[in-house]
This record gives sequence, structure tokens and C-alpha cells, in this order.
Amino acid sequence: MPKDNIIDKFGRLPLGMKLVSIGSFVTFISVFLPWYADLDTFNTGDKFIGLGGPLYLLGFLIMALAGTALILSAFRLLGKKLPQLPLEEAHLHIFVGAMSMFLLIITSSIYFHSKFGVNITMKEMRFGMIMAFAGAALVLLGGLSLNKIRGVSFESEGKLDKLIDVEEPGRDRVQRDVKQEVSEAVPLEVLDEGNLEKKEPVAVNVEESSDKPEKQNLF
Repeated sequence: MPKDNIIDKFGRLPLGMKLVSIGSFVTFISVFLPWYADLDTFNTGDKFIGLGGPLYLLGFLIMALAGTALILSAFRLLGKKLPQLPLEEAHLHIFVGAMSMFLLIITSSIYFHSKFGVNITMKEMRFGMIMAFAGAALVLLGGLSLNKIRGVSFESEGKLDKLIDVEEPGRDRVQRDVKQEVSEAVPLEVLDEGNLEKKEPVAVNVEESSDKPEKQNLF
């Protein structure tokens, strides 16, 4: 039987895992592409890639996050066992996507701030940053889809099951043991006082029954 190729294995992945794989790959590639370009009054300007410029550290963080999700996707694609993770896989992809989006928003807010640059007449977001936003959004959506498939809900109520399931015969035996222990724990004086009224009629009946033979002997 011929071995499945990469395309066939990718096709059998769940939708959430496909989104994570594509999104992490796009985000990882985007850091090597232009993110920002500007033009000043002298018709000169700067152009920065994701790993360049004054915000290169944010670009490295985004690349590391995308690389983590991409490695996990490769494990799933190749059918390998996942390494020990600090979070569940779906939650980790949600974290990667959300954190990447957050860092991209910070990066774009600095680049396009009015006080960034001198005598700047034109600022432009290049296709590299657009790809990074799209890839991070796909990773986030893929993580949410995986989390939904697992049926995890943070607002779900827990259900407490019985620790010991006592069957009917066993339950009757337990009730008898409890009654026996209660009867042994109650003082004998209390029991005698409770049975006085029951004992008196018995004594009277005995006396009456004992008188009958005597009367029969007299006659």
C-alpha cells in the first residue's frame, strides 16, 4: 500500500488544524517581508521588514510565536507525538494567535504615530504586515475551532457523580447496621422507660390467665 503524501495527510487534518498550519506559515514568512515604508519631503524614505527597523524585537517575538505553532502543526501532520506542553494544544494556539495580533497592533501603532519620523509626508503599510495580520487571525480562528471541537466550555457547570454506588441489597444491609448501632448507643434506661407501658398490659394478661385455672379448680 503506497504511503500517503503530505497533501493527503494535510487533507485529513481537522479544519482548525488546517487554519493553524496555514496561518503560522504565513506569519512566519511575513517577518522577512517589508512591513513599513515612508517618504519625507526630500523624496527619500525608509523601508523596514519585520525583523528590521527600530521594532525588530517585536518582529522576533512574532516569528518565535509563529514558529511554535508551525512546529506543533508539523508534529500533527507527520503523526508524531506532541512534546510536553504547558497548556493544552488548542489553548496554546489561541494564545499564539492573540499575542501575535497584540504585538502587530503595537507595531503598527508606533509606525503610524504622528510623531514617528521627521518631515514624513507619506506612510504606508506594506504587504508583509498585512500578511502577518492575516496569518495571526487564521491561527486564532484555528485555535478557537480546535477548542470548540474538543467540547471545552469555560462556562460549563461541573457534574458531581456518586463516589460509591450502593446497590439495593447493600443499602438495606447498611441501614440495618446503622439501626443496630443506634440501638446500642441508646442507654438501657431510656429503652426501659419507653417500654413500660407495653409491659404492664402483658403483666395483667398473665395474671388474668393465671387466675382462670384456679376458678376452674373451684368448680
